[in-house]
Amino acid sequence: MTTAPILLFLHGVGDGDKDDNWRGTLSASLEKLGYPALNAAQVIAPKYAHALIDWDVKESLPEVTLKSPTRDAARQNRRAFESRMGAIESRLGRHLRGDGIIGLDTAVGAMTSVPFFKQARNYLSNPQIRAQVLNRIVGSLPVAGPIVIVGHSLGSVIAADLLRRLPVGLNVVGMVTIGSPLANGAFDVDKLKDTLREPPTNLSWWVNFWNTSDPVAAHRGLSSVLPWMVDFKIETTKDPTQGHLAKQYLGSEAVAAAIGFALFGSTSTEVSRVERGIEIALDPAESIALMALRYAHLMRRLLKGDELDRFTGALRSVQSELVHDVMARNRA
Repeated sequence: MTTAPILLFLHGVGDGDKDDNWRGTLSASLEKLGYPALNAAQVIAPKYAHALIDWDVKESLPEVTLKSPTRDAARQNRRAFESRMGAIESRLGRHLRGDGIIGLDTAVGAMTSVPFFKQARNYLSNPQIRAQVLNRIVGSLPVAGPIVIVGHSLGSVIAADLLRRLPVGLNVVGMVTIGSPLANGAFDVDKLKDTLREPPTNLSWWVNFWNTSDPVAAHRGLSSVLPWMVDFKIETTKDPTQGHLAKQYLGSEAVAAAIGFALFGSTSTEVSRVERGIEIALDPAESIALMALRYAHLMRRLLKGDELDRFTGALRSVQSELVHDVMARNRA
């Protein structure tokens, strides 16, 4: 029997959404897409707003439990990760990193000095507060099983920081970040970006969403600093005072589709029609599919850098599915 994933929601600055209003928004979005309501899943939403303000007892950071893989293991992990990310990109839509807006990125970095964002500044610069927050989250988690992480705003930075400190038995089957400032240099806590130069081995996939009206996201995603990431642009409002809110992100069908897939799998109920002839020959649809696959391989030769990595992952996923489907038809 497969254990259902647990949803871990990590909030940003403020009061930590004491009433958990985010649940209602996400639940409605999931149901709209045909997924079960959120009450069908186990949810862990630790509150650490007060822990971001001050500390009482000196604590150490949670132990780093994720060991660095060997070079060969890292290469195999990267290859498998690219394949999974390719499948996610083909499911959710086109990757779009965004170009940023001149001056806005600098402004986001400067915001950490504003009193309202004191909680973020504390996490980034005070090791005791950082340790206190991480310990509080780790203490709320089970020791084993599948988990889906959703991090909003500062919560996305905390989620990234948490990855290598999770209990060894936990497997992150999906991670979704929304409204993330992690691409900004001011949020590179403890050289986090260097630590995440390669995808962690306990992470199945990670996608990031940025809202066009979100000043904190600064009109760009995370793949500008983590090239193995996939970013998706959404447009929920033109109001910059609303664009960063969790309810704007969780009300988006695209964001809900990613979370729903991680928690519940595919909503597809389509049944393939199978011909039952004696001879096994390519039908027109299969012939066209193979021609398209060949064309994709030829296109791949023209790509470089980040585009090559993402396209290669997507191509592996599509090719694997195509071969699987043809073999299934042949067996039938």
